[in-house]
Amino acid sequence: MNTMNVIIADDHPIVLFGIRKSLEQIEWVNVVGEFERLHSTYQ
Repeated sequence: MNTMNVIIADDHPIVLFGIRKSLEQIEWVNVVGEFERLHSTYQ
């Protein structure tokens, strides 16, 4: 099965945590980064 690499971004740490935990439950999703600031996401 192919895996999907995902970067998540949200300015609320609790939401970011929840999204990460939800995505970690999906075996074919690989969270490769997370950012609290949109500007950091583009760098």
